[in-house]
Amino acid sequence: MNAKFNFTNPRWITFGGSYPGALSAWARQTYPDIIYAAVASSGPVQAVVDFTGYLDVVYNALNNYDPKCSASVHNGFLKINELMKTEDGRSSLSKSFNTCETIKGDSDTINYFYESIIGTYMGQVQYSDPTTIPYLCQLQTSAGDDLQGVVAVNNMESQGCLDVSYQAYIDFMKDTSVNSEGVEYRAWVWQTCNEFGFYQSTDSSLVTGDFTGADIPVEWYVQQCAQVYDPSMGNTTVYANIKNTNKHYLGQKGYNGTKVVFPNGTNDPWHVLSVLSATNSKTYPVIIDGTSHCADMYGPRSNDPPSLTEGRKKIHSHVVSWVYE
Repeated sequence: MNAKFNFTNPRWITFGGSYPGALSAWARQTYPDIIYAAVASSGPVQAVVDFTGYLDVVYNALNNYDPKCSASVHNGFLKINELMKTEDGRSSLSKSFNTCETIKGDSDTINYFYESIIGTYMGQVQYSDPTTIPYLCQLQTSAGDDLQGVVAVNNMESQGCLDVSYQAYIDFMKDTSVNSEGVEYRAWVWQTCNEFGFYQSTDSSLVTGDFTGADIPVEWYVQQCAQVYDPSMGNTTVYANIKNTNKHYLGQKGYNGTKVVFPNGTNDPWHVLSVLSATNSKTYPVIIDGTSHCADMYGPRSNDPPSLTEGRKKIHSHVVSWVYE
């Protein structure tokens, strides 16, 4: 670009959100002679295998909006957990959630089912706008009982029957053809095994005690690295890979890039892995209360909370200062 446009002493400023947000921050840190400054929205610069903080934030977002909502979700999951113990109970759950086949009693199938229904709450909170959580909680608390509330919330994203075949998922992920429907996801999960982890387990006492009550251990996610890619990618390998990433990029507390803005919303589960406190005099965390993943990167809307409007102003101010300093 410098040669094409005959730039003289250009100031390249990188922008990114989510994983590209981390890349934006790392580009400035790693190549300060090329990258002049960066904006790293919702950028998880801390790699972690067992990302328990993700579901903690999801629970807190629901509970902060309405404790009755989070309590209803919890009670609904407790009923699901109880039904999951028996064949008749699993058959009942299969009908309620319209699964493509009856839920089997093995741990892989059960974990895969839980991941799907918990994932609905995760996605709704991560990408929420000011109307999302109120609508979710209205569905959750007005469905007749708490279990039906969980069903109603999951019906928000219903697209036919709910797949509960763990083996079919593994086979899907092992498809290495270029035209595979899951080619991008397969590539991303390979990165989680080799670089980042980010496995959103229920290994938090807050989650098991007050939210899902279900147990999806981090080991269940790590085992997929060996099952999908290579048998050598067990616990030891995956944990060593993630440790090396933090050693290389220094993590959230060791980050030493300068002229970098880190915008993060408090309702975004990924914010807990970003830079939330300045690591030097020229890193600028911008904490945006009550907003979600990469919210600052969307165009302004009439229902934006004041915190988001103010956050965008701060980002703009820093970028303009770098352009003209």
